[in-house]
Amino acid sequence: MVTYDEAKTQIQNTLSAIDGYKSTLISDIIKWRFNRVEASKLILQKFREKFLTPWSISYEQGVIHKHKVLIKKGDLIASTAQTPSLKASYNAEIGGYSTLQHEEGTINVPQVPVFVFEATPIEGFLLEHSKEVLSSALLVRFKRDVNIAETPDYENAYAKYFRLPYVTEIEGAGNIADFAGKAIPFGGVKIILDTFEFYALNYFKRDLTINGSSYFFQVKISRGRYKCKIIDETGTERESFIDSAIVETLTDYDGDVTFIVGGREYSKGVGV
Repeated sequence: MVTYDEAKTQIQNTLSAIDGYKSTLISDIIKWRFNRVEASKLILQKFREKFLTPWSISYEQGVIHKHKVLIKKGDLIASTAQTPSLKASYNAEIGGYSTLQHEEGTINVPQVPVFVFEATPIEGFLLEHSKEVLSSALLVRFKRDVNIAETPDYENAYAKYFRLPYVTEIEGAGNIADFAGKAIPFGGVKIILDTFEFYALNYFKRDLTINGSSYFFQVKISRGRYKCKIIDETGTERESFIDSAIVETLTDYDGDVTFIVGGREYSKGVGV
């Protein structure tokens, strides 16, 4: 078994190696750009010497190579090499014409647009990712013989499954005391619930057409913390708070349907 100090040393050595690779890559890129400039000057010199009549140059921009870093130790792979993709927008009218000058005249080169890269804010990215993850974890399940007009997101030999899209989030404080006094045994202690203090509500909802009629299917997730009393094996009590969420499944459909939240199955009602 690897000790903490050994693992820490291995990680530090790996990070140092990565820094070395980065420095080498940056140095090689700088050298390559410098050599390309020198080669361009020599090419222009040869053209100037060999041709007296007007001439033009056409060029293309292409990918020469891409460097990737992959951390490996033996057969263990610590990360996966990926080529990231970026979305850029630009206004070609911003860029001006550059010139190549020498003692015999000036050569106009094609216009170079100014690119403006707008990165997605980290906060917005994480929020959208969280919405997608939660939506993927919320399903309603029906038997295969139920007549539903919409195409299921998933299906197998036994059932049809429909995802519930994210609708909105509402921020606001409130208390729920519906489960006050409920005892939950956990890890050798007993947890006595008191009041649930929520600070945000997330709604997921979808309408489905069953036998020609429209019905709604909704999941409401209340995020907050439970004020509770914890009693250990000796009978000692202490007040505490536990981060929690209350899941409410709602529908006006009176047929057989099952809500699946994070792999757990619920009928219509409320679960903690």
